[in-house]
Amino acid sequence: MAGECDNVGLLRSGYEIIAMSGNSYYLTTAIDYVNAAPHLGHAYEKVAADAAARFFRLIGRDVYFLSGTDEHGTKVEKTAKAKGMEPKAYVDQLVEEFKKTWEFLNISYDRFIRTTDPEHYAVVDHLWRKMLDKGDIYKASYIGQYCSGCELFLNPRDLTQDGDCPIHQVKPDPVEEENYFFKLSKYADALREKIGQDPHFVQPGFRAQEVLKML
Repeated sequence: MAGECDNVGLLRSGYEIIAMSGNSYYLTTAIDYVNAAPHLGHAYEKVAADAAARFFRLIGRDVYFLSGTDEHGTKVEKTAKAKGMEPKAYVDQLVEEFKKTWEFLNISYDRFIRTTDPEHYAVVDHLWRKMLDKGDIYKASYIGQYCSGCELFLNPRDLTQDGDCPIHQVKPDPVEEENYFFKLSKYADALREKIGQDPHFVQPGFRAQEVLKML
C-alpha cells in the first residue's frame, strides 16, 4: 500500500476511501467507540464500506479494507466504572460483540484494529514523535463546555436556550485543561493551494468548501 496519496473522498455513509498510487486502494470505516453494543448505524456504515471494497476488488484493484474499535474515551471510562469493571475488561467483552456482528454480516475487512493493540500504540507513538520533532504539536490551555456524550467541546451557539446539549439534553461540563494542539495553520496555505488546483482532492465538493471555510 505504499505510495503518494492522490485522492481522498469522504462519503456520506461515513467511511473513507483513500486512493493510493497505481491500482491500490486503502479503505477504512470509522473505528467505533465500544461504550455500548453495535447498532444499526454501525452496520449501515460497515455494509456500505464492504460494498465499496468488493466493487474495487471486482474491477481488479488492490484493496486494503480496515475496520476496528476505539477503546479510549470518557464514555468508555464512565460506562465501565458504572458497571464496576476496569475499562480494558469492559471493552474486551464488547469488541467480541462487534466482531461477531460483522462476521454475521459477512463484512470482508482485511484487518480489525483495536486502539489497545500494541502495534497501534507503536504507530501512534511514532507519528506523535515525528510531528513533535517538526513543531506540528504544541501545548496550550483550553476552556470550554464539554459534552461527554458527544465527546466534544460545544460552542455556546450549539446549545439550546436552556444551555443543554441539543442531542443529549444535558448541560455540558465546564472544563479547563492543558492540552495538545495540532498546528493546522502551518499547512493552511498548502491545503488551500492543493484544493484549488485539484477539485477532486476532497469529495464531495461541499466537503471541500467546508475545509476551506475552516481554514
